[in-house]
Amino acid sequence: MNKTDLKIAFLVTAGAGLQVMENLIPYPLPGLRVGFASIVTLYAINNLGLRAGFVVALLRPVAAAVAGGWLVTPLFFFSFSGSIASYFAMALIKKLSGKLFSNYGVSVSGSMAHVAAQLCLFALFTPPEAVMRLFPFLMGAAVLSGIITGYLVTKVEKADFIPDGAGLSEFTKKELPSLDNAKLTVGTSLKIAAVAVFTAFLIFVSGQKILYAILILTLTTAAVFNKQALWKSAVAVAPFLILMLFGLLTGGGKYTESVLKCLSFVFFSAAISGREKDAGVLTGIFSLLKPAEKIGIPVTRFYSILMLCMETGWVGFTKNAVARLLNPVTK
Repeated sequence: MNKTDLKIAFLVTAGAGLQVMENLIPYPLPGLRVGFASIVTLYAINNLGLRAGFVVALLRPVAAAVAGGWLVTPLFFFSFSGSIASYFAMALIKKLSGKLFSNYGVSVSGSMAHVAAQLCLFALFTPPEAVMRLFPFLMGAAVLSGIITGYLVTKVEKADFIPDGAGLSEFTKKELPSLDNAKLTVGTSLKIAAVAVFTAFLIFVSGQKILYAILILTLTTAAVFNKQALWKSAVAVAPFLILMLFGLLTGGGKYTESVLKCLSFVFFSAAISGREKDAGVLTGIFSLLKPAEKIGIPVTRFYSILMLCMETGWVGFTKNAVARLLNPVTK
């Protein structure tokens, strides 16, 4: 693995660690969090280039989902969509404006795109009016978050954040799993299929009696098989539940189905998530994507970077990366 990929792996791990830690902090509404994980994306764009920044934005939510235990659940797609939208907004501003915008302006654009993408995705499960009522407030919060993130990126860029070559080499001592012999297991196939079918079902299903039955079934399953993931999932989407309850109280009974869908969505995610199995799921997914290398997509490279984050002392790597981000060595 070359030095650039090692740096990308370090940034991916730092961002994943920050995202997991921030998700443990309760917050009242979506968009009100600072979004510390975006620091590494903008840092990568500024210091490693747009391509490296894209890889960081692409892999960071995947690594965070593995660490947090929500990979291949509907919750993952909210994080992933926000990360990609944020990258393209920041990359576009950076490319078109050159040095016209500082880190503050670039970061604000990314933060606003992040919130907008997540709310657009969430509109599949709830009437858009419930989201639009709070849209101005959420955009205002996104501006504030972007300013904070821009300030932190500026501070980090003045410090020796990424370790030197010798420091990065410490994380490559173990032999990484190969994608050549990876196969998609039956369990992984069923897990992926379950997510796709259930998500589509929730989008199109209607009827309060049916949704109440689904809610009871998913809650019972999650409580029996994965209590810890149930709590984590509930915390992760609590802001969206609050948003929909706001619509329910102000808009009447037409929002009841939306609230039931969201709750079922949360409990289903918790029921099928399992951190100890996510590495196998990840390998299976990348084995499916491997044929894409024929059209120039570096699937094996992406897989190797993620495996470096996961297999080479994940906990120690995360602590090291986050510690350097929060307390960098000044140049």
